[in-house]
Amino acid sequence: MIESDDWGAIRTSSRENYNFLAAAGYPMGDSVLSVDALETEDDLTCLFDTLERFKDRRGRPACMTANMVMANPNFEKTREAEYAEYIYEPASETLKRHSCRERVGSLWKEGLSKRIFVPQFHAREHFRWWKWLEALRQNSKEAHVLFGVQMHSLPKEVSKTGICFDGPVCVTEAEMDHYKVDIAKVICDGINMFKAEFGGKPLSTISPSYYWTEQVERAWQNAGIKYIAGNFIQICGSTAVRRNHYTGQRNSWGGIYLVRNCNFEQNYKTTSRIKRCLQQINSAFRNHQPAILCSHRVNYIGSICEKNRTRGIQMLKTLLQEITKTWPDVIFLSVPELGYMIEHDIKRIDDFNTSPEDVLLPGRKQAEAVK
Repeated sequence: MIESDDWGAIRTSSRENYNFLAAAGYPMGDSVLSVDALETEDDLTCLFDTLERFKDRRGRPACMTANMVMANPNFEKTREAEYAEYIYEPASETLKRHSCRERVGSLWKEGLSKRIFVPQFHAREHFRWWKWLEALRQNSKEAHVLFGVQMHSLPKEVSKTGICFDGPVCVTEAEMDHYKVDIAKVICDGINMFKAEFGGKPLSTISPSYYWTEQVERAWQNAGIKYIAGNFIQICGSTAVRRNHYTGQRNSWGGIYLVRNCNFEQNYKTTSRIKRCLQQINSAFRNHQPAILCSHRVNYIGSICEKNRTRGIQMLKTLLQEITKTWPDVIFLSVPELGYMIEHDIKRIDDFNTSPEDVLLPGRKQAEAVK
């Protein structure tokens, strides 16, 4: 199972702006995250072609669970508000203002219909907008330079101030209260935007940077989220407070944790990533556990640096080739499908007879029937 975060989020706004920032003295090459950007049609087409090439023992193609960021800043309206108010827009609106992205929304849905790209909920935003606005109001030079090129952050390694607003959103409840951020409302808004975009509700989520609190879990539960993806360790708002989790563990409201146990961030290192990931998959299977791979969007993005996408896609092909050769009886699943099997104690894939549409995005089939 491949999980991939950050789809829909704006990062580096364009190749031209990447070059502008590099010329202005920002060490853009110091972080691979500098080449992350809104996905293009070519990015998705290359990814989909690769996933469709590799089939499991049922003949089903490889599947990526795409954890979606549903909103980005509306820079123009936020400027008009003189940075006193954060104004956001759906990611679908952001896409309209960026070239080579006119069909991205349609491709998201095409990938879902083929069951190779299954959208689930990541966050409404993937950055701390309240701290960003504060920096703008305090006339931070870097914040205003980035605002001018339609960006809110740079990776910490690239920033001249060492400050990055991108990252954990569900921080401590004390900080939420101080900045008057109603995180439950933010989550509800984001999930409603997800429903409007995809026509059905998400069943799983993963909190940015693995930070979340009990208040956040209550909000997820109230919104119908059943499966909580994450790492072995949950950061409970503060780095000083952590909890361990395991796949299949349930929280107080019956939500099920699904823990990533394989790392495939191929663009951070060389091809050793493939060998290491295969070892982790083997370890999971040996211990009778599902192999849950983490592979962020940045690995498949080419609008800033085409070589980045070429390398990431080629390594994905090699990994999937090795998986299907080494384990010919492998089964490819999405996060909601695995969560459903655990929830209903389904131990054999042959006993999983529920309609895929009811598991991937409940309500979507009914909504399409009404149309």
